[in-house]
Amino acid sequence: MSQDFATIKLPALYAPRTSKIVVLSLTTLGFYLVYWGYKNWAIMRESGRTRAWAPICGFFLPFTLFSLLDKVEAVAGSIGVSARKLNGWAIGFLLINLLKMIPIVGILFSLLTFLALLPINRTFAKINRALQNFNPKYENFNRYNIAWLVLVAVWFTYHLVNDLSSRL
Repeated sequence: MSQDFATIKLPALYAPRTSKIVVLSLTTLGFYLVYWGYKNWAIMRESGRTRAWAPICGFFLPFTLFSLLDKVEAVAGSIGVSARKLNGWAIGFLLINLLKMIPIVGILFSLLTFLALLPINRTFAKINRALQNFNPKYENFNRYNIAWLVLVAVWFTYHLVNDLSSRL
C-alpha cells in the first residue's frame, strides 16, 4: 500500500452527535464506544487505508485508537483540519480504560470513558464537514437507538418500582 492516503476519497467518518455518544455510552455502560471504534475502522478499511479487521480494532479501541488517528490525521492535514492534539485525548481514553480495572471506583470510570472520545469525535465531524461528507443516519438517533433507550427505561422503571414496593 504505497498510496498517498490524503488523495484517496474518504467516506464519511462515523461522527454522531455528542448527545448520541453520551446517552448511548451511559446506557450501554460504555459498549457503544466499541461500536464507535468498529464503525470508524470499517470506514478506514472501506477506503483502502487499512486491511485491519474492524471488529477486533473496535473491541481493542483503547489500543488501536492511536493507529486510527494516524490514518485520519493524514487526511485532516491535507484539508486544513487540525488533528495534532488528538493523540493526547487517545492517551486519556487509554488511561480511563485502564482505571476501569480498579475495584469499586472502576464502575465510575467505565461510565465516564466517553469524555476522552468527545474531542476526537468533534474533529471527525469537522473533517466530514470539510470534505462535504454528510451522513445524517450516523449523527442522529435511529430506530434501534430509540428501541434500546425504551428498553433501558422500562428496565430501570421496573427495578425502581420493584425496589420501592419492597420497602413499603
